Order: sequence, then C-alpha cells, then structure tokens
Amino acid sequence: MRLFRAADITPVPAALPGCVSAFNGPLAEAARVDDVACDIMRVIGAGGIPVHEGRRDQMCTVIAGHGWMRGGEGEWFEVGVGDVALWAEGEARSWRTETGITLMSVRGRGLVGDVPTASA
Repeated sequence: MRLFRAADITPVPAALPGCVSAFNGPLAEAARVDDVACDIMRVIGAGGIPVHEGRRDQMCTVIAGHGWMRGGEGEWFEVGVGDVALWAEGEARSWRTETGITLMSVRGRGLVGDVPTASA
C-alpha cells in the first residue's frame, strides 16, 4: 500500500494555457493501462481552468472547497465537497472558484458508460 497525504503532494503548476492559480499533484499515471492518470487538482483562491476539450474521459470529485463546473452544454453548476462531475472524451469542460477548490481527478478511456444522470 502507498499512503498519500494531501499536504505531501508536490504541486506542479497546471500546464493548460489560461489556468489561473491552478496546480496538479500527480498521484498515479499508467500510460499503457487504458491511458489512466490520477491527480489532485487545486485552484488556490480565485481562479480556474479555462474551457477545453478533454483528451480522455474525466471524473472529478470535489474533496475540499467550493466552485462551479461546466460541461459541453455551457451551463455552470455549483459544486462542493462530495460532488462528482463526469465528462466524456472530447467534451468541453471547465471549473472555477472564488475561494479555492481541490479535486481528485481520474482521467482515462472508458470511464463514461451507463452512468445514471442526476438532475442538478
């Protein structure tokens, strides 16, 4: 077993152009196993990740903080601790916050399947 404590994960500035106060903390990456990556993503204070099309399916679980997420439809949804967003490969996605947000992100191929849709 490997135990990770959030405070021990080295933050790396997010590489996507337009990111404001955003950092990734890689947890795991397996390029030959369905192209899977797992990160802790943090936006410190006011900031966010600009709208972009994902190269893989992505699931983000809010583990701290509060903010807003959007998908391909362009509608923003308020999110907080425990909320989970799931985007399909190629779908536009973005998130933002005024006070900070921390997400557990899992990206890979085949994450999106028959997932029940919850109303917002």
